[in-house]
Amino acid sequence: MQYRLHRCLLRAFGCLSLIPLLVNGAEGEVQSAVSRETVDKVNTFLEAFINPQKSAYAQAEFFADGADYYDHGIVDKPHIVKDVERYSRRWPVRHYQLATVEYITPDPASNRVFVSYVVDFEVANASKRVRGRANYGAVIADIESTPKIEWIKERVVAGRGRPDQAE
Repeated sequence: MQYRLHRCLLRAFGCLSLIPLLVNGAEGEVQSAVSRETVDKVNTFLEAFINPQKSAYAQAEFFADGADYYDHGIVDKPHIVKDVERYSRRWPVRHYQLATVEYITPDPASNRVFVSYVVDFEVANASKRVRGRANYGAVIADIESTPKIEWIKERVVAGRGRPDQAE
């Protein structure tokens, strides 16, 4: 697990300065180094980011240019808009709740934070409803001023779909 985490962070940050902090922070040893103000800013940013009422264009504005976007790799904002529009067509009813922010790890060498968080979700269309939980890792730049996601990955850890029943 630590080796995969190291590789992931190396790709995200391009340096090793954050890796010891994140590994230790995941075990709760560095968490106190994050200010209450930073925690509040991250929570506010994530709550706005997961709000499904935004347009695809507004959703894309949460990302930096050239973001490493889920399993799509490095993409531009028009790609994100198309992906969000496709997802919205597939699942026109969407509800998300920020379940927890597991840890926030600032990179002392830059203005970035690595955030691990969990979202409970429920999505539906005319014939199917899916609810579950997903884990996310994200690198957010400029959290103190104009935050933008530079890197984001997702892993759905629990999901259950069922056909909707007629009333």
